[in-house]
Amino acid sequence: MGDHEISIKLPGERNEYLIIEEYNGITSLVLGNEGKDGRMWKKWGHAQLKDKKVAEKAIPWKISIGQADDARQVAKQIAEAFGWVVQDNSAKTDKKPWTPPPDDNDLPF
Repeated sequence: MGDHEISIKLPGERNEYLIIEEYNGITSLVLGNEGKDGRMWKKWGHAQLKDKKVAEKAIPWKISIGQADDARQVAKQIAEAFGWVVQDNSAKTDKKPWTPPPDDNDLPF
């Protein structure tokens, strides 16, 4: 389990979650499920090696996005890819800061 985790329910009927995890100073996006007890469980899998061989040791399905500053930059780039305007507090900008939509029906995906 990571040092800090945030779970976001993903759309659909599969009861999947996006877990934002920080472990040893590195932030990662991890796919997971909610158990019947309400606990989040990470999905694990065996990596494919050379010659289509499968690794013996399972690893979590995750994407490492770097340390705190790098992770913020990646999150900003993801938001901007969806057309959201993200305000950078360190620099003045004429752009309107991003505010969340009033309900889930206004999401662009």
